[in-house]
Amino acid sequence: MKLTEIGKKISELRKEMTLTQGELAEGICTQASISLIEKGELDPNATILYQIAKKLGVDVNYFFHIGSTPRLDYINEVEKQLRALRITYKYKEMMEIVSIEERNPLFYNNPTKLQFLYWHKSIFLFEVKKDHEQAVSVIEEAFTLLPNKKRAITELEMEMMMALGTYQFTLGRYQEVIDQ
Repeated sequence: MKLTEIGKKISELRKEMTLTQGELAEGICTQASISLIEKGELDPNATILYQIAKKLGVDVNYFFHIGSTPRLDYINEVEKQLRALRITYKYKEMMEIVSIEERNPLFYNNPTKLQFLYWHKSIFLFEVKKDHEQAVSVIEEAFTLLPNKKRAITELEMEMMMALGTYQFTLGRYQEVIDQ
């Protein structure tokens, strides 16, 4: 594959994830290098390409076999389906999707996407299985997936916090709700 095609795919994926070049470059290389790679003016070495692929949530082979790797719109579609099932209280169908996608590298290699799955898994455990302790445990594990380096919490994490607060309140653990 030509450098320009690799750069174009990196740019497309970066924009789909709403990342700036600087955000993509963080911990990998410089923003200027990302810019040159995207323009097809710099050939990324294997390590950099691997790190970029990991950050973008795709297998590194994606850049060489475009047709054989699922696109990010697949992830968006899965998330859309999970939201719809959650809103309509179809928790069993929701869990079927979660069970399948937990084994998908597009999800398990991306902590944010995995957090989303764990949140839905905890809802299933709480609402259907009535395994309240496991539901709390799974959602607490989801919080540990992203390092907390003095960053703002995400919208997803706010939703997870509300779910955890609801779990604790339902279980009569009022002090835990306050402490969270």
